[in-house]
Amino acid sequence: MDFVLDTSITLAWCFQDEATPATHKLLEKLATTSAFVPMLWSLEVGNSLISAKRHKRITYAGITQFLSMKKLPAMGFMKFYRWRMQKA
Repeated sequence: MDFVLDTSITLAWCFQDEATPATHKLLEKLATTSAFVPMLWSLEVGNSLISAKRHKRITYAGITQFLSMKKLPAMGFMKFYRWRMQKA
């Protein structure tokens, strides 16, 4: 069964202190089903990762590793992230 994936669940996969058994189950579910995301999802996730980097919760390498997860829906914001980091 397909489901709608929001930013808070996505970020829980990135930050262990935000993860729960339910978020882990949803990540496993992506192996066999599809997730729909809101139109602004990639921007929300990208902005949250940039903010987390500024607050030293994650490194650029950590962001790159997270975004390379094969289970994540197709993300078109890696270019946005790099552009934003050059502006910061």
